Amino acid sequence: MGHVEWAQANSYGDVTNMVAETKALMQGLQLCINQGTLQVELEVNSLVLLQIIQNKVHTPWSIAYEIRNIPRLLQGMEVSASHTYKESNQAADFMANFGCNIGKYVIFNKFTLPRRLK
Repeated sequence: MGHVEWAQANSYGDVTNMVAETKALMQGLQLCINQGTLQVELEVNSLVLLQIIQNKVHTPWSIAYEIRNIPRLLQGMEVSASHTYKESNQAADFMANFGCNIGKYVIFNKFTLPRRLK
């Protein structure tokens, strides 16, 4: 496991878990690109989303637009993607709850990370 350079939190409103996780993935990849971070260790707690990204299962219509844009975002990046269980990914769970509670998009860097994530 690497170290955290950037973290984000956002509220996506009243959507399904799959839509929220896909939007968070897209924003996270875009954040990496914007910050010049091209080596990414991606841990996804949705096995289905990981399988969709890997073209192993059919993409639901509700996330098709975002999924079609992933290959474009990944150009020039070195990405290692793996599944991790929600119970073992407390940082992602914390950030998801944080985003829902504040209701807006927030970016943290390694210096401004909430203490719980350090």
